[in-house]
Amino acid sequence: YSDTKRSVPSSASPTTPTTPGGSRRRQSTKEIALEKNDFIAPQFTDKLKDLKIKDGESLTLKAVVTGDPEPHIQWLKNGKPLSSSDIIDLKYKSGVASLNINEVFPEDEGDYECIATNSEGKESTKCKLTIIPMEEKPKETGPSKPPRIVDHLTSGSVSDGSP
Repeated sequence: YSDTKRSVPSSASPTTPTTPGGSRRRQSTKEIALEKNDFIAPQFTDKLKDLKIKDGESLTLKAVVTGDPEPHIQWLKNGKPLSSSDIIDLKYKSGVASLNINEVFPEDEGDYECIATNSEGKESTKCKLTIIPMEEKPKETGPSKPPRIVDHLTSGSVSDGSP
């Protein structure tokens, strides 16, 4: 960054009147030096990491970002913008951007990106989410077993209407 100089008109002040009802004004120009810009472009100090989780588990992606002015955060999945909903909870507080999904499904698999933008620049971090499918219960293998007799039949008589 470099110092910037700008010409600014100084305040005009009335002087002694030269004609009845008239006045004379004087105006000059001053140069002032503006301070260096103290703003900082966004920078991720803790980036997203690739993740593998099981189908049905909960997911939390977190990234820590700094910047001044405070960055605007945007999340993308496979290049498409995400927004908070009943399924996805997006938050940004005290420099921590997070994405939460209570229960992931195979369709949640993909490339996730967190983008931080402010007046000084833009920075992003990415990760790949892999969903491990639920294990199906193995079916019994081998020959099927014949029925087993657990109690022998007995003869009996019952009158109509008896329990």
